[in-house]
Amino acid sequence: MKKLFSSTLIALLIATTVAGCADIDPKRVGESDTGGKSSDQIDKLLAPPTADNFYESKTVLKMTAGSAEVKRADGKTETVTAETAVAPGDTIKILAKGAGVVTWFDDSISRLKEGTELTIDKADFNTENLTETKINFHVVSGEVWSKVRALVDKKSEFLSYSGNVVSGVRGSTYNMIVTNEGVAVESIAHAAFMADFDPATKFIGKEKTLVRGQVAKAGRVANGKKVVIEVGKIPPKRLSESWMTENEDEDVKVEKVLRQKTLNRLLDRAGALPGDPGYTDKMKQIDNRLAKLKDPIEKSRLEARIAQMKANELLALALKNPEGFSPEGMGEQLDALKGAIENSGLSDDLKHNMMMESQREMRAWDRSLEDVLPFEEKLYKAKEMLRNGEMEMSPTSEIRGEIESKILQRRYFELGDAMEKSPALSDEYLKEMEQVKRDYEKASKMMPQEFNFQLPSRSQWPTAEEIKNSLSGVKQMFESDYFRQAMNEAGVTEQEYNEAMQGLNEAMPEIQKILNENPDLKGQIPTIDPALLNSLPTIDPALLNIQP
Repeated sequence: MKKLFSSTLIALLIATTVAGCADIDPKRVGESDTGGKSSDQIDKLLAPPTADNFYESKTVLKMTAGSAEVKRADGKTETVTAETAVAPGDTIKILAKGAGVVTWFDDSISRLKEGTELTIDKADFNTENLTETKINFHVVSGEVWSKVRALVDKKSEFLSYSGNVVSGVRGSTYNMIVTNEGVAVESIAHAAFMADFDPATKFIGKEKTLVRGQVAKAGRVANGKKVVIEVGKIPPKRLSESWMTENEDEDVKVEKVLRQKTLNRLLDRAGALPGDPGYTDKMKQIDNRLAKLKDPIEKSRLEARIAQMKANELLALALKNPEGFSPEGMGEQLDALKGAIENSGLSDDLKHNMMMESQREMRAWDRSLEDVLPFEEKLYKAKEMLRNGEMEMSPTSEIRGEIESKILQRRYFELGDAMEKSPALSDEYLKEMEQVKRDYEKASKMMPQEFNFQLPSRSQWPTAEEIKNSLSGVKQMFESDYFRQAMNEAGVTEQEYNEAMQGLNEAMPEIQKILNENPDLKGQIPTIDPALLNSLPTIDPALLNIQP
């Protein structure tokens, strides 16, 4: 269900322990090669990114204790005591005294407790858009702790189902418990959600958003019956149980591994780095290729690839030695990348495609660096440079707005994590969080077309200009038959609707004040302070929050 207003940036915070990565010295592409394959290696460096640059080739179940029974999609069953690749259609059942970890292809992890049984429905990426990933599974019974890598594409999903309930996140940590009585979802970091789900139609209903420290519970219901979801706080006693504390400790270890894995992938993508023995040879071969090109279009295309490669080099150097990182150099390479494409003489379609390709690569590296927090100033600056480049490479203002909104949401979470990790900087981060929140609300640009309730037409919505220039436009939107129909489909009763309207009327003076103090709204529907939205208590919070 899309939300009515992105008034708040659902958050409460959890410490994310990060560690520097150890230096490594593998044989890298572009170094001295006695096998005569140097040309092939240069081709690899200058090729568009592939899934191998960002993901594992398979999803793996690894047993940390005991054994599991894996029933394959073809009906064959095997007992696993060490590890095995798993795929959509496979069912995993953790046997007595067993425990296992599913490491998904995108580096997300799900830990399975003794007695857990789940079936994998999806585990794949979009070959046309590598940052679009989909992981779905349904849990028959047991307990599953999932630490999910950031989902940077709006079409990506990480969803866990059980009966008439679905839960998930967009880059966070949550725990799902399934028993005969029902389903519980505990939000461990950032935000998660629970919603009712119709297995027959695959329709997902209203999402109940959970911030860190909250739990949602839903009892078992027959198909076609309404699911009742109750939200409360996770009891302190529960938070101190071994399953919770041990998983949090393991998550810290996972982040160390992921930092190293990101560096390894960057080294493979970038080849020899400045200062390495093979770097001079690598650049000599590339310069020779560039000099031989006569076609200006092909030359510009190669220049764009070289600029992207050099940006990757700098990012790898930043991971290896954050203190020696030069943000200015990264900015120059990203500017060179954009300039090479814009001035290439390519057709508009080819420019668009190259812009999107470069943007997706930067988005993927940003995602891989999600554990880098603001107190790691120089390394975080590298991440910010990637994000700026990602926005600059947007071929349309609409795509740029979507990316800016998502980046601000992620920065909000990162500031919160940093505040937990570095309490001495709490005041500084709190001020910045408030600014990021304001920036997010402006970047969200809640235009009428974003109020998508899957109805036949949106023609009855007032325009953004009407809403900006007249408070009656805001009231008109809430009072329209179209809006009432949407509320009805969302499960809001007439009484709840009328109470919400009363709250809106009471908030009108404050809304007018906000409009007067924000003359630069530029046609967007005005952002409203969360305190004002609290005066509309009868509209479900899931309709007021952003997608977690």
